[in-house]
Amino acid sequence: MGGCAMTAHLAPHFGRVLASDLHQDLPLLFAALRDGWQPPEAVSLEEYKSLRHVAPSALRCFAGYACSFGGKWFGGYAKDNPAQGRYYAGAGARGLAKAMTLARGFRNVEFRHGAYQDVPVPPGAVLYCDPPYRGTTPPGEGWPFDSTEFWAWAGRQRAREVRVYVSEEAAPPGWRLVAEVTPHQVAMRRGGKAPLVERLFA
Repeated sequence: MGGCAMTAHLAPHFGRVLASDLHQDLPLLFAALRDGWQPPEAVSLEEYKSLRHVAPSALRCFAGYACSFGGKWFGGYAKDNPAQGRYYAGAGARGLAKAMTLARGFRNVEFRHGAYQDVPVPPGAVLYCDPPYRGTTPPGEGWPFDSTEFWAWAGRQRAREVRVYVSEEAAPPGWRLVAEVTPHQVAMRRGGKAPLVERLFA
């Protein structure tokens, strides 16, 4: 599920949606939003530091991503810059509100924590996967990710009449390129390296 951007766009077109992630905090964040929780407009440096070492929660997830430099999980406190009109927590809250509107409140979405291998995928389902890109920094708490194992699993889903879509930079033979885009913010973060190209395979 990641940041739920794709979930927000897809949810209105399906009767039932299951959004899953190995990161414990993410399902808690979006379930809380669905149930009416409002993220704060500001998070202090002291709050940011303390939240890293508490139990998973919606607030910890919000601070860990929205209030971090570059949106990297507790990757350094992003200090507001009033002179430039830059308020990180406020921007994060507005972005989540927009996702909620797109998804019509996520009312038909079930959020769960778990590995992709444990997601119940019924035959005939549509499966969208956004795995950590091969060769990039591990997400969240930094657990390792086996891309080869993931692609083998995704291939087995195709054999069950599941329509599978995967967001990655490259795919093994047998996958069809559907679309590609270079996100502006990702291109800026790479500084000197070839820009990341997000591709969607089917």
